[in-house]
Amino acid sequence: MTHPTRTRRCTVDDCEGYCIPPSRFCPAHRLRFLRHGDTSGRTIRLRELKPFNDLAERLLCTYASRPDTAAAVQWCERLLTARLDERTTRELARLRRGGVTGADVLCAGLAQWAYAERFPASLPDDVRLTYALGRAVVRLRRQPSVFTRGSLTKRYSRYVPGAVFRELGMILREALCLFFTRLLRLHERDREADADLRRAIREGAPDDPRNILHPTREAR
Repeated sequence: MTHPTRTRRCTVDDCEGYCIPPSRFCPAHRLRFLRHGDTSGRTIRLRELKPFNDLAERLLCTYASRPDTAAAVQWCERLLTARLDERTTRELARLRRGGVTGADVLCAGLAQWAYAERFPASLPDDVRLTYALGRAVVRLRRQPSVFTRGSLTKRYSRYVPGAVFRELGMILREALCLFFTRLLRLHERDREADADLRRAIREGAPDDPRNILHPTREAR
C-alpha cells in the first residue's frame, strides 16, 4: 500500500524516491537543495581544499602590499561586524569570538574560488559556488555539539541553516569575485614569467660556442 503522503516521484532525473508534499524533491535531494542551492551540490571536503588553502595564504602574503589586497582585508573585517539576518549575524559574532579575522575570511573565500576554477565539474560557477563561499567562512570555526545517551557519545558539528550560507556567499561573491579572479591571474602570470626565466637559465645562449655542458653533466 502506498503511503498517503508519498504519491509523487522526485523530480530529479533517475531518482526513484517519493516527494513529501509540498516539496517536489525526495528527502535526500531536498536536503541537498537546502544546503547547497542545487540537488546535485555537495560539501567540498577539507582535505580537498588544503592545497588551495595553502595557495591562498601564499598569494595573500605575496601580494599583501597591493592596495586592493589591503582594501579586501579591511572589507572582510567590516563584514564580521555587519548587521545582517539574525541567524547570519549570530554566526558572524561566533566567528569573532573564536578569533577569526578579516584575513582569515579572505583566505577562505579565495581558496574556495581557486578550487572552483581548478575543478569546475566538481564546483560549477553557479549557485553552488555561492553557497560554498558562505560555508567556507562559517567553517572557519566549527561549533561542536555532543549527543549523549547512556554509554553512547556522539560528536558532531552544530547545524547551520543553508540560508546563512546563501546570504554570506552572495555578499562575498558580489564584493570579491573580481579581486579573487585578478589575484589568480597575477599568480598565473608570475608562474609563467618564472618558468621563462628558468628556461633561459637552463638553455643559455644557443649560438654561443662556449655554451657546452661538461660531458658527464650532459649525460646526467
